[in-house]
Amino acid sequence: MTITIAGIPVSIVSPWPLNRRAFKQVHQKTLFSRKPKVNIYLHFGSPKMSLKNKNYVIGIKNILDIYQSNGKYIFVFKAMSSRRKYFPFKLLGYNRKDVPGLLNPEKIIKRWPRPNKIFLKSNRIAIFSSDFREGSIYTEFSSSVKLFNNNSNFSVLFGPSVDPLYEMLISNLLSLNQGLLFHGCGIMDKRKGYLFIGYSSSGKSTMAKLWQGEATVLSDELIAVRKINNHFFAFAIPWLGTSGITHTDKGVRLRKIFFLHHGQRNRVLKYSTKKAFLGFLSHSSCPVWNREAVEGILESCAELAQRLPCFSLYFVPDKRVIAFIREC
Repeated sequence: MTITIAGIPVSIVSPWPLNRRAFKQVHQKTLFSRKPKVNIYLHFGSPKMSLKNKNYVIGIKNILDIYQSNGKYIFVFKAMSSRRKYFPFKLLGYNRKDVPGLLNPEKIIKRWPRPNKIFLKSNRIAIFSSDFREGSIYTEFSSSVKLFNNNSNFSVLFGPSVDPLYEMLISNLLSLNQGLLFHGCGIMDKRKGYLFIGYSSSGKSTMAKLWQGEATVLSDELIAVRKINNHFFAFAIPWLGTSGITHTDKGVRLRKIFFLHHGQRNRVLKYSTKKAFLGFLSHSSCPVWNREAVEGILESCAELAQRLPCFSLYFVPDKRVIAFIREC
């Protein structure tokens, strides 16, 4: 399967079928037919390698450890754990309708004496080239997963939002290709692109819902910004965002950027270049362990702050803010 992420064609090769309903639903708008620029190979099992004598780079407690060897990055993800009343298929990116016969959650509850003791655990190792254009992902499942995977018509395939690997991969790809990854909301208002950046609860999802029916919502969670032909374009990341919001994979040229705040009335304050630069740094996804990527992010943040008008937006959550944004 070849998909586009932020306009970058990515090929995913798997020994198990990729046409699973939930996985394909996520990517149906991003299917791509031309030659990919990034190739990812999925494997099930452990790679034939040892971490001994590998250069330890950095670790994130309970999430992953990063190593470097022979010009490649090695990511060792800690096992996931989930305690549920039934086998947590949603974490795999499946709906109940995707679960065949014996694997129906209600039947599992009846057949399993202590369903709350069922755990989903997996060990994942990803090995990528220094430019992140070639990589392999190895997944080894625990016995509890294998127990419910005996049905030949059913194969476990993680949905993209389960694992921090996907966001990390994209942030590195973008940083090395004049791009940035923001936690924000993107709007395509005809040919004008607006980017709304903010921390959790600052109003990104609220802003996206207000624009529904007025313009095209790119996403309300993660937005990729890329420099293409000397202009900055905003793209949605296809698998993250609030359910119920119609997303698109299309890109739009950015015209204005707003840092979101709740307010008593709608008003904007112009950001200086320095303040905008610091704001971009604090809201972007930055792989601090990759010197080349950090340098790329600093350069992109500086250019974005210099070339695009940036504002602090204090808004009231009603439709009137749309006209206010268009006129400011």
